[in-house]
Amino acid sequence: MKIIYIIVAILVLGVTAGILQQSKLRDLQHRTAAVMSETSPVKLKRDPAPSVPEAAKVSHSDMESMVEDFAAAFLAFKDRSGTDRAEKAARTRRMMLASAKFGTRDIEELFQKLRNDPRLAEAGDDAPMDLCLKIFRETAPGATMGFLEGHRNLPDWEGHYASCFRNYLASNPRDAIRWFDEQAALGNPAVAESSMRSAILLGEAHVDPERMLSRAVSPGFVSESDALSHLGGFVASTLDDVSEHRQFLAALRRAQEKDAESPALAKIRTGYIGGISSDLAGFPFQDASAIMDSEFTSAEKLKFAASECHRADLDGLEKWADWFLKIGYDDWKMREVTPGSPPDHPASAVLETWAESDWRAAGKWLEKVPPGPLRSEMVERYSWRIAAINPDRAATYIPEISDGKERRSLVKKIAKTLESKDPEAAAVFRAANSAAR
Repeated sequence: MKIIYIIVAILVLGVTAGILQQSKLRDLQHRTAAVMSETSPVKLKRDPAPSVPEAAKVSHSDMESMVEDFAAAFLAFKDRSGTDRAEKAARTRRMMLASAKFGTRDIEELFQKLRNDPRLAEAGDDAPMDLCLKIFRETAPGATMGFLEGHRNLPDWEGHYASCFRNYLASNPRDAIRWFDEQAALGNPAVAESSMRSAILLGEAHVDPERMLSRAVSPGFVSESDALSHLGGFVASTLDDVSEHRQFLAALRRAQEKDAESPALAKIRTGYIGGISSDLAGFPFQDASAIMDSEFTSAEKLKFAASECHRADLDGLEKWADWFLKIGYDDWKMREVTPGSPPDHPASAVLETWAESDWRAAGKWLEKVPPGPLRSEMVERYSWRIAAINPDRAATYIPEISDGKERRSLVKKIAKTLESKDPEAAAVFRAANSAAR
């Protein structure tokens, strides 16, 4: 799951100022992150949600080894010692793997041992604890949340708690959602924080979008005025694959069918469609077209076409040209025009892009477009694009272009291209098209 988007969403949807602040141990955190980034990724089995404190899960020897590793790691970060890079990486990997086994009671015991360790006496209570939490909230988020419930006085408690919950959502969303609802019913004030509410909405969008939408528009759940618009965009960014997008859009359609006048649902949809458009253009054509053909409105298709039709990285320009060709010329001209919206039909834009990479195939496709204003527009764009590549082929389209500025410009461009290759042929061409000069 795309955790980075969840984090960004938290910031926009109202995360509290305390979470936005770095702790007083900023330098320690940066060095911790740097060392952890040197270690190859470790796949870990996430722990279950915290409930009641469970029995210890690690042995005495494992606990002592963890104490030694944490102490050594903290001291190395603190004094910037010249510990061998490979040694630091191995130690960090060892700590990550071991910490994934810890339960709430184990974390409590480790904290006590580190607080009592004479090697860390000068560090104060907070610094080693902060380092521990940054690791445990990644590897054992559920157990760490259980530990944090009993230590609400820790520095940046809200930030650690919210981070644990986001990681829990990422690894085990259904259990995390169940835990959230249980805690809300019990009156746990932590789940009322905007950061937690934002996280639950984005996590739930993956597994139960209908329930997510119902939760999002429920009275008081999202309090900020622009939050619902932002929410739709972040959902578009955080969903992982085509099936999740189709599932969310289908749920959104059903919700709007039940409550067509809901401004909240309309805001979510507007934000979502705006957010997904650029991503869709990068999808395989079959997936992108299936999503739009099944769930986009005509107006939404027009907006997508306006914003994405010039992209050269569309998957299969011929397939996209066929898809855009289904948009009626009159529908395109009568659409609601926004600043920066291209004036030409999207099929013309795709044809121009296609002509740059394979003008022959693009020209062959153009042959099947029936006479009419759309073909006239496409002929003008295509012939202009290939005039410098194959002037003779471009010249064959001159009879289809009405007398006027476009025709005169094309004649000049063809003549200029011929002049550099065959002056005699250029002279003949100019004479034959003198009326258009």
